[in-house]
Amino acid sequence: MSQSERKVKINSTHDLPVKHQRQLLSISWFSAYYQSKAPCNEELSLMRHLDALHLRYPFYGARRLRDALLDEKGLVVNRKQARASSDDTHGHSGCVSRKQRHQQAE
Repeated sequence: MSQSERKVKINSTHDLPVKHQRQLLSISWFSAYYQSKAPCNEELSLMRHLDALHLRYPFYGARRLRDALLDEKGLVVNRKQARASSDDTHGHSGCVSRKQRHQQAE
């Protein structure tokens, strides 16, 4: 049974406390109580603008994306926001070690 299926089985109105339910289902505390929230309209708008810039200038780094966003749209964001948005959207994740880069080059 997947974690999402086990998480659905937790019932906060049941006689058995949630703590015991999650222990029986082998679910962490965070997974049992965390409820994700949808991004607000401002975040979605920012992501759309960053995506458009990134598609136009795929060679721009986070700092240049930030500066272009300020120049073109007048939106002020920090470098971390620009990088997170472009990394999430375009499938970049984590760092590749020097050894892995060397193996990929061969």
